[in-house]
Amino acid sequence: MKSGLFALLLFALTATGVYSQSAPVYGVEQNGLLKNNSVLGDREFSSANGIYRFTYNTGAVTDEIRVLTGFRLYKNNALQFTMDRVPGSDISVSDNGYTVVYDHSFHFDQKVTLMIYSPAGAFLFSKTYRGASGFTFSDKGNYLMVRNTDNTDLIDLSNRMTLPFPKGLVSCYNEALKQFVVADEEMLSMFVNGKYVFAVKHNLALPRRTDISGSGGAIAVISGDALNIYNTKGELTGSSPAEYGSKYRDIKYDGEILYAGIHTKTKTSSSGSIKLFDKSARLLNIINGPAMRNNPVNKISVPAKSSAGYEAVPWPFAPFDSARTVWNHYEQHMGLYDTSSYLHQGLDLIIPIAEPAYAVKAGIVKCVLTIGGASYWRLAISDSQNSGVSDGWLYAHLIQNTIQVDIGDTVQQFDHLADIIAWTSDWAHIHFANIKDSGAVWLYSDNEWGINFNPLFAVTPLNDTQPPYILPVFPGTMFAFTKNETNTYLDPQALRGEIDIIAHTVDTICNSGWQQPANRVYYEIKNGVTGAVVKPKTLGHILNHPYTFYESGNYIPYAGVIYKRDAQLLPSGWMSMNRDYFHNLTNSNGDSLITLEERELGLNTQLYPNGIYNIIVTAFDPSGNKAVDSMTVTFNNPGMGTDTGQDPEGIYLTQNYPNPFSDKTIITYNVAGNNGRGDVSVLLQIFDVLGNLVATPVRSYQTPGKYQVEFEAATNRLPGGLYLYRLACGGKSVTRKMMILK
Repeated sequence: MKSGLFALLLFALTATGVYSQSAPVYGVEQNGLLKNNSVLGDREFSSANGIYRFTYNTGAVTDEIRVLTGFRLYKNNALQFTMDRVPGSDISVSDNGYTVVYDHSFHFDQKVTLMIYSPAGAFLFSKTYRGASGFTFSDKGNYLMVRNTDNTDLIDLSNRMTLPFPKGLVSCYNEALKQFVVADEEMLSMFVNGKYVFAVKHNLALPRRTDISGSGGAIAVISGDALNIYNTKGELTGSSPAEYGSKYRDIKYDGEILYAGIHTKTKTSSSGSIKLFDKSARLLNIINGPAMRNNPVNKISVPAKSSAGYEAVPWPFAPFDSARTVWNHYEQHMGLYDTSSYLHQGLDLIIPIAEPAYAVKAGIVKCVLTIGGASYWRLAISDSQNSGVSDGWLYAHLIQNTIQVDIGDTVQQFDHLADIIAWTSDWAHIHFANIKDSGAVWLYSDNEWGINFNPLFAVTPLNDTQPPYILPVFPGTMFAFTKNETNTYLDPQALRGEIDIIAHTVDTICNSGWQQPANRVYYEIKNGVTGAVVKPKTLGHILNHPYTFYESGNYIPYAGVIYKRDAQLLPSGWMSMNRDYFHNLTNSNGDSLITLEERELGLNTQLYPNGIYNIIVTAFDPSGNKAVDSMTVTFNNPGMGTDTGQDPEGIYLTQNYPNPFSDKTIITYNVAGNNGRGDVSVLLQIFDVLGNLVATPVRSYQTPGKYQVEFEAATNRLPGGLYLYRLACGGKSVTRKMMILK
């Protein structure tokens, strides 16, 4: 349109009262998000209209919980009410002064509890959701819309009354006309007074926002690429595509004028602008907003594979080859109240407040959402855009008005994603994880937010030269021993029956001041007299197990498989820099997988003759640095013979190796002399636990000396279980136990 005609149109619209050239109600952030021009200061500490603002102090924190104190709510600078201790970890305030406190105490179970306070500070009610991932106030601020597992709930903040509507990606509510609109990936639906009015296919890729005009006669919805406007019959009255290089990011009505926030990104800058439209999507005006110059970064070359064999990614902060402070390790054991504990999922890195985060890999943005409050914004970038299952990287605890992307956007490696929000008064942290989900959009309500692997196995380079170390479990004893799956501790010099072996490991990734557990821990057992290996090096646990979805049913029970926790061996607190991790090494079948059934496993000392043994523990960090320590113990089971390496009568029979075994094992024995009278009669036999003879590996005369025989369980068709093997020669005998696994 020519400039003269455009000016004439603006004059005509102004004369009819449709459009005014007075100061605009809304401004725009550099990322295209709209903001009320009345808001001064940080948006996360204000209502959307700027009438209410609040302050608080941050105390102790965990990975997802903060202790907030000294809350103050102001209306036009007049103090309304205070709370000395806030019963939650984040806060938002509506345009009408209702305060919503988000309690994340049970975040490990995907739960958030909303506590609602009146504008005067009276507690009104609380409501708990599981899997909620969207919280939006209505136009006047008297209602809250919550996208949850089953619905989009419309909550009346004055009395808790809740109306359920279909779950969608976006929704809005016009209080005066009681119009509710929700848009999912295909349909835009409208309800009035809770009753269905229409549903129409919007033909937009992925809806990002929707809003209703003041009169209720126009409903707008945007994707990144287009704007559609409908009337109350569901008829399309106008549309406007986004310009090349720009994306629709936000929309809000001021009366009948629609403000559309536009985000434009180039290689060097990010800028916001506003387009004003009438009810037919005719462009009325363009208002340029702020621009942010992208800080130049030095990209690095990342190898195809990390040293651990995973697809390599850089660190998510510049410089990309420089490690950041690791606060919390993958599957780190942490205390949870008085009766439980759980495994931390993902990697927490401490960084300066407002530190820019960058994409570690190219892909498609699958989610941009908060699980409750300004401090819980997060985004995830998947390898591919499809409706099936895919993997991606999750970045959590972002400043909303710095988020540079939205659902459906394409991201390149090293693109600026967002800045990290303050977690304490001194520092910020990012929760960084590789996750799995399905669908074109990833929500938080479908029990699919699976955790794939330890990010430290992929981050490159991991310049860590400091090995982990092994500490005594108790003063004067390197390892601890309990009866299997009990809290009964045993004397190391009188171990008997089935036992658990407990080791205390500590690591500091890349010289972080915060202690983490060792990444891999092995144990082996040697004969304390001969040095012979009686149990080969066995993997206790590797902190790299996948979980099908982020939920306490996964990582709370598994904490008891990997670690020992009782009144004497408690996991440390989140803000303790010196921490304790007590690995239960025998709760493992020796592979890198984990099942809850492995908690019942232990070391059966009855499989070994009584005697002195040396238990050796080796701990590794993700870079391969290792620490080794050992402890001498005694097995002392009633009725078992003593293994001194050489029987007093000269008969020598070693523990079979490997043991337990599933296919083949080696039995070593020594034939004693016969006072010079020639060869000795030798009989080596296998018995089941009932005393039945099941195999005879050796029946012959042999010259005194050392022999080995290979025994095959499959050839003898023996089922799994406990067996005895006995050597008899020269009128003497020695018996040992072996275990066959099937």
